[in-house]
Amino acid sequence: MFRNRSWIGATGLVIALGGCATNALRVEYAGKVAEQGHVAAVASRQFLGKVEASRRAANIALVTADAACGRPDARLRTEPELVRTTNGGALCSGPGGPAGNPLSLKPLTDQLTPALTLIEALSSYADALTQIVEAKPADPARQFEDAFTTAKAAEGLFVAVLNKHPVLPAEDDKRVAAVKDFIGYLGELAAQQDKVDQLRKLVAKRPEGEDPIFSALRSQIAIWENSRKGDEVLLLGLAAQRMQHALNAAPPVASKERHDAMVDFYARSDAAETAGQLYPALDHLLVVVAETDKDLRRVLKADPHLSRTERARVAEIARQRVVRALSAVTAIVNAFRGT
Repeated sequence: MFRNRSWIGATGLVIALGGCATNALRVEYAGKVAEQGHVAAVASRQFLGKVEASRRAANIALVTADAACGRPDARLRTEPELVRTTNGGALCSGPGGPAGNPLSLKPLTDQLTPALTLIEALSSYADALTQIVEAKPADPARQFEDAFTTAKAAEGLFVAVLNKHPVLPAEDDKRVAAVKDFIGYLGELAAQQDKVDQLRKLVAKRPEGEDPIFSALRSQIAIWENSRKGDEVLLLGLAAQRMQHALNAAPPVASKERHDAMVDFYARSDAAETAGQLYPALDHLLVVVAETDKDLRRVLKADPHLSRTERARVAEIARQRVVRALSAVTAIVNAFRGT
């Protein structure tokens, strides 16, 4: 009768353990957001590096092509006078010249600060998630082992003083091993629940619908993509102008000059095409991170609405846990039966 009740209790415990399977899904999702967040942060920094490099290249090309672009307070002509034959002023005008956009030869670093701040916020969020997901919890089985060692020491003193036989099993006794394994298993589940509690607190600091990181960063990246594209168009236009001048010059210029001009134009064209692929990929990555973060927030709720795929995943985790729990309980029962 006692044994039947024990197995009923064990079965109830196994069912309860299986019910914690959703926690594993929650921690998995947090890990995905952390991983994707780190990748997105790095990619965003690299993109802004490309933006900075493109602006510097455009400035160098402008000053090289037109001496007026290097003058103080130079203004970039709204409509470049590419057919001018006089020296200077085709691309830029000096003070008092035709109205145009002010030309700054300074690095873009300061102007990039808002985007860099958002990237740092994304990186910090990913770091916080990683810290929770990868945290190494205390080992309850080790605590049991330490307590058992202390008890054995006390038992030795008891035997020495009263000359009594040992009452505790040896450290390598299978009963001790079975109990230690089961306690370790329960500790893993408790640690996972603690991680979920920490994730909920972290996410609560960034309420859904109010967190500006993803949408604001996408907006910033889009702004700088337009800036980068403008610089690329300028660079490509200058390369095309140099090529046309080399090909149409009268009398003809040296073959090496024509060769270099064409090589430069095609290289610039290829570079512009390659650089144009960066933004769509980065924007898609930011969308994926945002969607994964939404999924994390959804499954962190007490009674989340899970998709069919998620329910299947949770069911598989629960099945694995039931098998492991049953094996642990069976090991304990057999150990104490002496089998």
